[in-house]
Amino acid sequence: MADAFTDVSDVFFYRGVSEPNDDMFAMKLRYEPLFPLQIVFTTSSMDTFYEIWTLRSTLAIELAHLEKLEFDEILMSWHFMLMRSRMMSFLNTLQMFLQTQIDHVLATASLKGELLNSETLDEAHEALK
Repeated sequence: MADAFTDVSDVFFYRGVSEPNDDMFAMKLRYEPLFPLQIVFTTSSMDTFYEIWTLRSTLAIELAHLEKLEFDEILMSWHFMLMRSRMMSFLNTLQMFLQTQIDHVLATASLKGELLNSETLDEAHEALK
């Protein structure tokens, strides 16, 4: 597969991953914010969103694997089922905690008085710091 970017729109670019350790069919999404959004979506915030997205995706995959264990034709003891149940509960709780934290950060940032009352982009940028 070629490692070149395919222009899908003015903002989104898709790239096929062809490194030896990566999945052959993996796709990565790179977002390049346009002018006023560059104030909010800085490089560090985009890196943070990428790490959060990777964590959420990993949690979802592990939950799917745990759910699949129930349907496999394996004779499971109650110890195994209890451990599976606790692991699923922990992963669900971790996902909820992560979502709650993200919601809190977004709500706090959007409810700042300086941000809502700013008249220029420079004032909005200073309010987000």
